Amino acid sequence: MQIAYDKMHGCGNDYIFINELNTPMEMDKKTLVIKMCHRNYGVGADGVIFVKRSNAADFEMEMYNSDGSRGEMCGNGIRCLAKYVADRGEMKGDDMTVSSFSTVYPIKVKRDNSGKVVTVKVSFPIPIPCFKEMEQCISVCDNEYILSCVSVGNPHAVLFVEEIRDVPVDRIGPKIENHSIFRNRTNVEFVEVTDKEHIKIRVWERGSGETLACGSGSIAAAWICMCKGLTGHEVSVTLRGGELEVKYLPDNNCIVLEGPAVHICSGIYEYTQE
Repeated sequence: MQIAYDKMHGCGNDYIFINELNTPMEMDKKTLVIKMCHRNYGVGADGVIFVKRSNAADFEMEMYNSDGSRGEMCGNGIRCLAKYVADRGEMKGDDMTVSSFSTVYPIKVKRDNSGKVVTVKVSFPIPIPCFKEMEQCISVCDNEYILSCVSVGNPHAVLFVEEIRDVPVDRIGPKIENHSIFRNRTNVEFVEVTDKEHIKIRVWERGSGETLACGSGSIAAAWICMCKGLTGHEVSVTLRGGELEVKYLPDNNCIVLEGPAVHICSGIYEYTQE
């Protein structure tokens, strides 16, 4: 079976896009996702996003992590989806809405002189605590950690560190992700505050492992910093794959994520069901 796809990334957080705008796919998507995302035997990606029509918005994002699990939100993926549909002429103007798990996200794209989208702004609802008490203390790897846990449409656990480059993300990340207090697992952000306007983060993504960037994770980390008075309302987030901008707009009661969206390639995947 031949499947047409496009590969895109936001700050190195790469996703495979499959077009379901006109023809829905009737198949086991979990198996397809796992195979396509394999870095050696597939196309290679952090996840797969199916682009669909929506009754609630202009478009719908159906996102899967590389392990085949569903993801409620993907900040880098939704920006890439906006570029995907805009560059194909599926929308008029520079504004659109995209739904994911019943939440509708307003989006504005910015184009270059050729009309191609280069950066995207997405408005998110204010993050909400995952538990009655936002801060949770857990024990992993013989150490206790205080996590600030919020949902940005998907769950995040934010952990502050002094030197981000020294953090054994691949050892601590999966332990926190799969800790028993998180019913559906969690994404994990390791955060180093540089100053009132800048933070650095590394991300262990639920279902994908450490990635070069995470849009929703950047929002979670920046929001916690704002709540603690560690930064102002505008924060530049430096990730391994690039930089994202997060801004809190109190008058609109929302948070805006802004960053690049890049098309890598298009291709045909030869899918064999076993």
